[in-house]
Amino acid sequence: MKNRHHIRAVLFDLDGVIVHTDRFHQAGWQQLADEEGWKFSEARAHSLRGVSRMEALDTILADNGLQAASDADKVKWADRKNSYYKNFVKDIGQSEVIPGSVAFVRELRSRGVLTALCSASKNAPDILRLLQLEDLFDTVVCGHDTTRSKPDPQVFELAAERLGVPAFHCVVFEDAPTGVEAAKRAGMKCVGVGDREGLPEAPSLIARYSEIDIEALLDSGRPFRPEPHGWELIEGDFRPTRALFWETMLAVTNGAFGVRGNLEEENEGVSSYPATLMNGIVGYVPYHYLWAFPGYPHRGHTFLNVCEWTRVRLEVDGERFSMTHSGPSEHRRGLNLRSGTVFRQWKFKTESGVEVSVKTTRIASMERRHLAALCYEVSVSAPCQVVLESETDAAPFSRMFNGRGIEVRALQRDGDFLLANQISTTSEQSMTTGIREIVSEGDRRVQCEVAIEGDVCKTRYRIDAEPGGSVRLEKTAVFCTEIEQPDADLAETVKLLLSEAPACQELFAEHSRWWERYWSVADIEIDGDPLDQLGIRLSLFHNRQSNPEDGYRSIGANGQTGDNYSGHVFWDTEQYILVPYLYSEPATVRGLLEYRYRILDKAREQARLMQSCGAEYSWNSITGEECGHVFEAAQGQVHLQCDIAWAIDRYVRTTGDAEFMHDMGAEIIFETARYLRDRGAFSPYKNNQFVFNAVCGANEYSCGVDNNATTNYMAQWHFLRAYDLFTSMQRDAPDKMEKLLSRIKLTNEEVEGWRAAGEAMYLPYSKEMGIVPQDDNFLGRDPVDMSKIPFHTDVRTLVHPLNLWRMQLIKQADTVFLMFLMSEKFDEETIRRTYEFHEARTNHGSSLSAAVHCIVAAQIGKHDDAYHFFRESALMDINDLKGNTAGGMHSACLGGTWMAVVNGFAGMRDDSRGLSFQPRLPKDWARLSFQLVWNGTRIGVEILSDKAVYRHLDGPGIEFLHRDDQVVLEPETTRELGI
Repeated sequence: MKNRHHIRAVLFDLDGVIVHTDRFHQAGWQQLADEEGWKFSEARAHSLRGVSRMEALDTILADNGLQAASDADKVKWADRKNSYYKNFVKDIGQSEVIPGSVAFVRELRSRGVLTALCSASKNAPDILRLLQLEDLFDTVVCGHDTTRSKPDPQVFELAAERLGVPAFHCVVFEDAPTGVEAAKRAGMKCVGVGDREGLPEAPSLIARYSEIDIEALLDSGRPFRPEPHGWELIEGDFRPTRALFWETMLAVTNGAFGVRGNLEEENEGVSSYPATLMNGIVGYVPYHYLWAFPGYPHRGHTFLNVCEWTRVRLEVDGERFSMTHSGPSEHRRGLNLRSGTVFRQWKFKTESGVEVSVKTTRIASMERRHLAALCYEVSVSAPCQVVLESETDAAPFSRMFNGRGIEVRALQRDGDFLLANQISTTSEQSMTTGIREIVSEGDRRVQCEVAIEGDVCKTRYRIDAEPGGSVRLEKTAVFCTEIEQPDADLAETVKLLLSEAPACQELFAEHSRWWERYWSVADIEIDGDPLDQLGIRLSLFHNRQSNPEDGYRSIGANGQTGDNYSGHVFWDTEQYILVPYLYSEPATVRGLLEYRYRILDKAREQARLMQSCGAEYSWNSITGEECGHVFEAAQGQVHLQCDIAWAIDRYVRTTGDAEFMHDMGAEIIFETARYLRDRGAFSPYKNNQFVFNAVCGANEYSCGVDNNATTNYMAQWHFLRAYDLFTSMQRDAPDKMEKLLSRIKLTNEEVEGWRAAGEAMYLPYSKEMGIVPQDDNFLGRDPVDMSKIPFHTDVRTLVHPLNLWRMQLIKQADTVFLMFLMSEKFDEETIRRTYEFHEARTNHGSSLSAAVHCIVAAQIGKHDDAYHFFRESALMDINDLKGNTAGGMHSACLGGTWMAVVNGFAGMRDDSRGLSFQPRLPKDWARLSFQLVWNGTRIGVEILSDKAVYRHLDGPGIEFLHRDDQVVLEPETTRELGI
């Protein structure tokens, strides 16, 4: 298996990173300054690290008022300084080599990682020669090669070019602020060597090389990962530059809304995006085209940040706490997956000598989907005055809307409640937010001062605190919108819900009980690397908490943890996100499919805009209105219609919910079949087979292609399933069928046309290669040197479409996805060849790619590939592999990780043969255990290295295949079978 580490090259500064030559430079400048009578300090010497000789000289001259010096004098002074430096540096020895640096570089090289030395100094090659370290680097870029100094990225860009490695796959080790800035400008990861005070902007820091987790570095570009705890995701040391990442990872959501995991207080110098993102409340942004063709969307939309209510400022004896100024002596923050709570604990000492301990807990209630709660508790070591100032901003900034998307019609106190009547400024959707605050010390309620200024309410509490007790702020937020309550008096509803809401302790308890019930049926246990266990549980948690279950909303590509994808719903929801629900809690899938039915009229409208018939669901949308301006991918991905139909069919087959099929599902399947029939044609050039021309499959790098294999296979299934459904409904639900036919004007002739198209479907296949090619055009496209292509990033922003569409390059699992989804249609050799051909040309630019490659690799016995792709999926956000987790979790990847485990390593398939398993445990695991629901029966599956154990847990008896053997599992029985 080829080296698949994310980091392919590591670039090192010289001074302060590999060796200590700073003192030699300082001595050279000091001798020159002494001779010339210039002032020169140690602080100035420190500031010149990473700066070229001439720029350093200009700085020193400016300090001494000598800016007007001639170029000739400057050259003489610089040459003198360099001669002094060279004389001093002759004494350099191994004691100047930074401990652990050489061993670390050699370890990288032993793993096949390329290395480069990148220094502003022209003397860098001489230093390596003096220390006999010439063999340490594949290339050396120094002052002889560059014309611009750091923070210009030239030195790093040149090194990456020489190594032939894209910047996205490089990490830089730097000890100077200018070097850190240069690495960022180059688009590279960066590790600071030093301390936070000296390198405040470094994304991550090491004090010594022995701290580095080399696997973490090569996987993520960061020298360590979060500590692996079975049920907790823990932030280690607080790093201001990683604050946005942790706000996503520690977000609590419940499908209706999500609360990002920001720190409660404001902290100067810490990038932060505190947000409560409301699923379904949208802001519209107009699109502008030079030419607007039919079907182009005329506006984009994003869900909105509707309220910032988590802000709390803490003062003790007049001293305001801040992470960046007060300096907590202890700080621990994390996500408890078992209870679904975000917690934070820290201590600090005031200038007056009071030791202060603070604990916070936060939830977005899964039991009460309109409610979120925050508890903020302060304990002190001595009598003091504690001031808590709670702030609520009812019209905050929305990042993707690039402004305030909410207008506040009224903000007022009503008894103990703060009520905000709000409306989206562009969609005019209404909602009401209610806040209840209770501050107490022991049994005593604390009075407050309230100030409302514009859209912001600040509530200030002053408490004379005593040791031995605690000051407690409980803040409960309720959100109601016209989406789920279109005819309600929202303000009255909010007041009632706030009145009925119990205190935080009970809210947390009932929320915890909800999660306890979930984990009792959905947990996956792995005996292996603790990170694997954490990765799968984190995926299960964030995936489950994003499901609204209300029929009005769906799940966007980031859930509600962030707004990188603006809250848009893609086909990912049906093919990845809902799959774990389908086999763990199948009833919870219905709401997601009801959402598709509610926007069916929008899909019909979209089909008309495309000058077609039936219904075309939008590629990315919230309201049902297409907002994907990349039309060649958006309107091109006709397979989306099949994905939705596939999910409906799977749900009904799993639950037996015929009522949903007859009332909603059939109409969706029929109307989308109409659209598919209109988008394709019988081609005389393909022996009158049915074809789909000018489409885009899952691979968004290939647009406007003919006969994408996945599209054609799925459309064939769709046509034939629609035909069978038409026939069965006439038999099983004639009254409902008659009403449906009358409403949508469906005829027998149309349905016969579906059958004819399905039976005559053209299905791409290359006899010469023995593979299913991605499409008719793919095999003839320009070959690509994959070593020059950045992985795990979308290259569409880097390449002109007319160049990209020529390339034999794949963004994500497309034909490989087909090999999984319809694996029963292909023999194993075809699957193997198809996988090997397409995977070698895939840059996995989408987060949903790894999981499917894991599944197919496991099926064909590529065990190392399978485990690698599982790790890539399970740790996608933990490792921040794509560098954009700060904008939200990758929802499809979350669902895909479940699929990688169950469909991949357990080999589960649910197809025309029924339920089947082909277990294949990774060599790194001793045991895998999970539960599964199928056709009303729940079973437990345990896989060990030499056997699989199936336990009947609930429901009627069940039959399934274990490898090729038929297994009958009666109630309350267990079967052990070899693997």
